[in-house]
This record gives sequence, C-alpha cells and structure tokens, in this order.
Amino acid sequence: MTTSTFIRCCSQVNVSESKHSLKSLLIQMGMNCQVSSILKEKILQNMDINGSGGYLLPGDSYPDWLTFSSEGSFVTFRVPQVKGRNLKTMICIVDTSTPDNITSDGLRNILVKNYTKATIQLYKREALVSFEDEEGQRVVSSMESGNIVEVVVVFENNFTVKNTVVYLVYDEPSVKRFSTENEPIDDFNQNRKKKNRVE
Repeated sequence: MTTSTFIRCCSQVNVSESKHSLKSLLIQMGMNCQVSSILKEKILQNMDINGSGGYLLPGDSYPDWLTFSSEGSFVTFRVPQVKGRNLKTMICIVDTSTPDNITSDGLRNILVKNYTKATIQLYKREALVSFEDEEGQRVVSSMESGNIVEVVVVFENNFTVKNTVVYLVYDEPSVKRFSTENEPIDDFNQNRKKKNRVE
C-alpha cells in the first residue's frame, strides 16, 4: 500500500443550449488501497465515457466508501463509524461550470476543517501535488468517527464551483482467525482422526 495524492482533470461537454462545459477535478489524499483504486476507476470511467453533459458518480457502497456532496465549493459531514474498518483515503471531486479549462493549476488550496477538534489543515496546490506519505496520511488520520468535518476547495477568482463531492474510502477488513482451546472441534475432522487410528 502506498500513499498518494492524485489530481486529474476531466471535461464533459454539456449538450444544453448554453454550450457551457462541466469540468471536473479529482483529488485523492491518503493511502492507496484496492477499494480506492476500484472507486477511482469507476469515477474516471463515468467522467470519460458520458458525453451527455453530465456524469453519474457512484453512490455509497457501504462499508467500502461513503459519499457526501453539496452545491458550491465545500462539503460538511459527520465522519461515520464503519465497524472493523479504518479510513484510508479521501477522494474529492470538484465540478465547475466556468467556460475556461480547469486544470490543477487553477486550484489554490484545500482546507480541511475539523469542527470537533477545532483544527484547520491548509494544503496549497503545490503541496497537494508533491504530498509525502506522512502528509497524505495525516489528512485522513485526523478524521475520527463522530467528527464534524468540512472540506473547502478554493480556486482562482475566475472559477465558479458548481458542486463538490467527497468520498471517504475505508480499507478492507483484515480476516484473522485464532483458535482457542474453548472452540468446539469440527465433527468431520474428529471422525476422520478416529478412522485413521482404527486402520
């Protein structure tokens, strides 16, 4: 598993009479895991394939990922508790209806406000592009279940953010089984052992 910050720009042409384009920016902060790779692939496929002026983002897939969205440049949510899983990645999708082409250069910074802990983390575009392992992990590890968090995406002045979507991606559960002396013995194995002794 590696930590990564992934920034990708996608544009979708809107077929409506206004001829404005819906442009999107995907930002990933945190650890890469199988679940985050699957989600990212689904998001990017929908962005690249749909030419109808919009796209359909995947909804919740509990307990793998949870989705929070809002109109405008910020999303506020309560971090849910997902039993047996740890938060690994935050993926943020930002849509803008500005006719100019959206690039990661237009992104000024991202604020992650944790109202419960009274903290604000500010990440400038340059820092997001060159996130180190511990920085990317710090974003998600600072969010605990029950915390009220707001993610704010700030662009240059000429960008109008239409909506913002945040995915909280959780790791796969680790399946470990330890036997104890108090566990019942499987009858099949017990009978097989008896047969082997008799023969």
